[in-house]
Order: sequence, then C-alpha cells, then structure tokens
Amino acid sequence: MERRSIEDIDKELESLISFTENGGGFGDPDAEKAHDRKIQYLLSLREQEISRNKSAGSDIDSPDLSSIPHLISLTEGKHLDPELWERGKISSIIMTNLPKRTKSQKIGVSAADLLNFVFDKFCNVIPVPQERDLGIDFICEIMQGEHPTGKLFNIQCKGKEEAKVKGNSITVPIKVTTLNYWSLQSNPTFLIVVDCQNHLFYWSFPQNFLRSFKKNWQRQKTVSIPVPIENCFDQDINTLPSQLASIVSSQASAIPKNGDYLGTLTLGDAVNRAITYGLHVLRAPFHRPFQYIGMPIADAARSVGGKPNEVGNIIVDSEQAHMLLEAEGNFINYVDVELKKTAPWSQKRPFDSEAILGVFSINPSELEPARKQTNFHTYYDHNKKLKISVSCQYEGAPLSVGFSSKYYKA
Repeated sequence: MERRSIEDIDKELESLISFTENGGGFGDPDAEKAHDRKIQYLLSLREQEISRNKSAGSDIDSPDLSSIPHLISLTEGKHLDPELWERGKISSIIMTNLPKRTKSQKIGVSAADLLNFVFDKFCNVIPVPQERDLGIDFICEIMQGEHPTGKLFNIQCKGKEEAKVKGNSITVPIKVTTLNYWSLQSNPTFLIVVDCQNHLFYWSFPQNFLRSFKKNWQRQKTVSIPVPIENCFDQDINTLPSQLASIVSSQASAIPKNGDYLGTLTLGDAVNRAITYGLHVLRAPFHRPFQYIGMPIADAARSVGGKPNEVGNIIVDSEQAHMLLEAEGNFINYVDVELKKTAPWSQKRPFDSEAILGVFSINPSELEPARKQTNFHTYYDHNKKLKISVSCQYEGAPLSVGFSSKYYKA
C-alpha cells in the first residue's frame, strides 16, 4: 500500500470536518457511522505517519477536532469500529516498542565512518566485528603504495561529543578493564577523538600517559585519558602522522598469520597453555610486572600498594604470587615473581616457559628466545630492552619469572 503524506491526510480530514462545520447532516444513520469511521481511520493513519516521522525530527501538530464534539468520544475509543480500533492499538504498540538508535550510537557511527574514510588512504583498515569488540574498533596496517608493510596498530574511536574539553586537552573516560586489554596487545593502541563537524582528529597513546600516572589506577573503575589538542590532524592527510608512525615502528610486533588480522588482538595460545597448567592470568599488581622497571621507588610502591623496606625493596604477596621489586639507588631495576601454585618443582623437571609467560599477559611472539636449559629459560624483549628469565631456582622451589634491564643481552 502506498504511503500517504500527512499533508494529504490533513486535507481529507479538513474536508470531512468542514462538512459538519458547514451544517452538513446525514439522512441515514449508517452514513453518519461511515463518516465517523473514515475520520477515525484517517486519525489512526496520521498517528502512524507522525510516529514514523519523529525519528526525522518532525513536529506536526494534531488537527483541531473541537468542531466535532462527538469525535472526542470516538478518539477515546468509544463507539469505534472494533476491527479498526484493534488495528490502531496494535499499530501504536508496534511503533512504541521498536528499538531506538541512541544519540551516542549515532555519534559513534559517524566518527568511525569518517576515520575509516581518512585512514583508508594509507592503511588497510579492518573493522573489528561487534562480537569481538572489547575496546578496539579498528586494526590498521600501514601501506606503502599498494604494498602492506606488516606494521600494525589498533584504534579506539570516540566522537568529540562524547568527550570533555579541559584546558589544552580533551578528556575521555576509559574503563580500567579496557586499559588492561590494550596493554595486553602486541601492537600499540591509539585513542582517537573525531570532531565530525570540523573534520578534525585528535590522538593519544594512553600507555605513555599511564606509565607516568602516579595514582594507583588499577583500583579505579575508569581513568580519564587526556588527548592533547596539539595532537591534531585533518581529513586531508595522505600519510600517517609522523609521531604515530614512529610509535608504530618502535612498538608493533605482531603480524597477521595467513591474513588473520583479528588473531593479532590476543595472546591466544600462551594463555590457553597457562590454563592447562592450572594457572590463570594474573591481575594487578602482578599484571605485566616489567612495567615497574625504571620506576622511582615511591611511584612503584603506590602502584603495587606495598611499602619499601630499609633498602628500598618492595615485597607484595597474594595467594597466587610472591613479587619482589628490587631497588638500585632510587629506582626499581629488577622484578622477580614466584608462582606459588607451581611449587614444589624440580630442577630436573621440564616446563613450558611460554605458558608461564602467558600468566603475566606476555606474548612469547614478542620475545627472542636466547638460552634454554632444563631449569632456566632466557628471553630478550628488544622493544623494551629487557632480559626475561623463567626458572626453577632450587629444588622444590616454585617456578619464577625475573625481569631486568640491567642484564639485557648480558
């Protein structure tokens, strides 16, 4: 059935209403009922059209029915044709129970579409499906002409309307669970705020901010991430801004296998193997403990919720782990974590060091295996310039993991 415009419906209503206004009458009672049913049908049809048009922002007034007093009772549902009334009720229920597209969703879609359009000029942009979206909207691979470079990075996209401008930066609240997920990634994750109205983009690399953030943010639900106003580019760029490209070049380490870009988002195999050991991924403050290397003692103490002893060392204990942060001067230069549930272990008993690394959310594919003995496995992290050791230090000891920058390549 062809839809009728509200203007056409109003014209017909006006004609029917003016018939009685101008003294028109009905010689046949059935003719009067048919006339009323026609008006009621048009009112129902008009209501449907108004409901459809509301999503487009239309605001159309109801017609003036005061000149037909007996229609007031009709519009309240009395004396109506039962079939027509039931159809009108069902239509009204359907129209008011449909899902609504929120303002936030509209902003997010517009921002994502604009960002995708701009980055597609110099990147292979892979949107993350909604069922896999845990805080990353796009995986991007930098292109050199028509050729992929293998250098990947991730993007979380926000519309500027969702953020607050404060001083020289835009602040965006991000859940701590999302920040932890970003820190698990082998490739850098950028937060990009899109100003759809002015076609401008503002970016931040949250990991840099979190490294210098003095509060123990792991105990919070959200963290307000600042996005500097000066970190801005427009839609006319044809290459990735140099600062972003530099971060990607220095930190990206995972490449897609057999074209599986989504596979770069997880630690996958290492975590699964950790579970087979009866171990689970550790949470703060044991999560990725290499982050404390180089921290001032006071900052490290705040981060882990511990108290330095007389020589500046910090010890943190839980049911699962025992962690030592060893100080040299005013800074932490070595971290050792024992996994209590692996004790007692034998120095003659082999172990899967990649599974143990998975417990700390460390992807073995980011590391270079250096040496391997039955009781001692050594890796180098060239991006972070760390020596990582997985070992059983004595007979009956638990398995432990040590992190050091001092002995990198030593």
